Amino acid sequence: MRKIFSWIKKEDTIFFLDTILFSYSQILFARSRFIGVIVLLSTFVHPTIGVNALLSCLFANSIALYLGINKLEIRAGLYGFNAVLLGMSMSLYIGIKGLHAIVYILLFSS
Repeated sequence: MRKIFSWIKKEDTIFFLDTILFSYSQILFARSRFIGVIVLLSTFVHPTIGVNALLSCLFANSIALYLGINKLEIRAGLYGFNAVLLGMSMSLYIGIKGLHAIVYILLFSS
């Protein structure tokens, strides 16, 4: 198993976890991993909302990283928190699920 994931660096994993957790904590204007975990887990009370929010966050942070934006700003969650809110609102207010949700996430969260 170790050989399969040997190309993944520990620093990159921590970076992406931080981008996710800080994006969620930015919703409450906080900069805490603990608050990020609490908000992340609370979105999964309704699984569709949780999945859409997490996919939006991952995609927005990946696009920001690909565009060469400052890594400190990405890590602080400044580019992912709006995508989290977008993913949650698409599920809650519009009721988008499945493949339609993925297409909208790709279009609007970047």
